[in-house]
Amino acid sequence: VAAKSVRSMSEELVIKRIDNMTEEYFSVLDIREVTLCLKEIPVEYHPKAIESFANKVIEKKQKDVDNVMKLFKEIVSSKTCDTDIFKDGFKATLEFLIDIGADAPMAYSFTGQLLFSADLDFRDITKLLKPLDDDRAVEKIVKGYTSALKNGVDEQTYVQKINEQKKSKDDINKYIEDLGGSSKK
Repeated sequence: VAAKSVRSMSEELVIKRIDNMTEEYFSVLDIREVTLCLKEIPVEYHPKAIESFANKVIEKKQKDVDNVMKLFKEIVSSKTCDTDIFKDGFKATLEFLIDIGADAPMAYSFTGQLLFSADLDFRDITKLLKPLDDDRAVEKIVKGYTSALKNGVDEQTYVQKINEQKKSKDDINKYIEDLGGSSKK
């Protein structure tokens, strides 16, 4: 019965639910409620929900970004959404980011942190950022991602993750160097 009602939801109703879910999360920070709401809407709208959270939070404060990072980590670990859903959701956010970046300079770093919390690896990030034609924006996003990676795990786990993704790390370092930045600390 639940599956039938999920399929028969109108797009307008689903968008309204996503908007309400996003607003409610920022009010009460109930991760469980968001995961339940996501399960009640059709899967093809999950990227729209991810986009909604990301677009709203990249113009806010670090504390709000931290809360959405916790939410995204839970959505991934509970398998409510997979990384492909996140990648699709972030595509629209990255387009939005270019429009608001001048007015909200932390939005780039915040986006990188959100990409990390969605369990995307360097290879995923590289593919997502390819369409951006602003090299400085890409560098800021990557720095936000690597900062979240470094802060999100202990030193041993950080080194292990980097070693596991050596090829991807080399790709991203080369990408940063090609942009004229430095991937060395």
